[in-house]
Amino acid sequence: MKLIGLLFISLLVTGCAKTADLVNYSASGSNDTRTKYKSAVLNSGPSYYWRVAQNNSDGLIREIVQGNTGQLRGGYTLSSNGGVFNSSEGSVNFNGTSSYIDLVRQVVMTDSFSIEFWFKTSIAGGSLASFTAISFNRGTTADFQIYMTDGGILYWGLDSGTMVTCSSTNSYSNGAWHQVVAAYGGLTGLILYVDGTSICNQTVSISDFSATGNWEFAGNDLTSWPSRPSSDYYSGLFDEVSIYDSVLPLTTVKAHYATGTGTQ
Repeated sequence: MKLIGLLFISLLVTGCAKTADLVNYSASGSNDTRTKYKSAVLNSGPSYYWRVAQNNSDGLIREIVQGNTGQLRGGYTLSSNGGVFNSSEGSVNFNGTSSYIDLVRQVVMTDSFSIEFWFKTSIAGGSLASFTAISFNRGTTADFQIYMTDGGILYWGLDSGTMVTCSSTNSYSNGAWHQVVAAYGGLTGLILYVDGTSICNQTVSISDFSATGNWEFAGNDLTSWPSRPSSDYYSGLFDEVSIYDSVLPLTTVKAHYATGTGTQ
């Protein structure tokens, strides 16, 4: 858990209405895949949606559902290579040693959620996304991690005092863009999707789960996690982060992937 050197900007989000629940977004008539992907995400009702590379020359990450601005930290650069097919807005390139996204908002994660993002790297290793609990109604720890080993294997896990993970078979440090959706549900447990396909799942259930904490991307402490990589920081491109208050069904995951890759 990184606590030193972070700027903590807290916003409790319980009771806020989600814009995406109230409006039907349409990209009809548009040939811009990024616009179509944005519409697909918003129509799925995200709680948060950071487009990462959009209008961030000042190092700020704009969140377009509830307005929760985050911050780029460390030695990052902006790339013209975007995660969504034929994107004109690019992505963020992390250096693997000091750069990450600081989305330090106090948010409440309940017993059903999904997180979705796109990444591209040929350098394996590092934390891709992590949630660190400040308070937890069922104990002292409720930390979620999505990370990559030195062999390019993806892990999705929960540490609530007992660590539970599931992992991919294939390596994803192949220099191609990949969509990741990691979900947790009281009934479904941990589910990991990559490129519109279910990769792994693991049964785990915490009754009436609720945790207040912070999300970070591209770097966090991986001490004690299985097959810990040589660097806790991710090196590569990163784009299009969205979080939902539900376990996304496979049909939605597949539809987002098809839209993002320009095949739908």
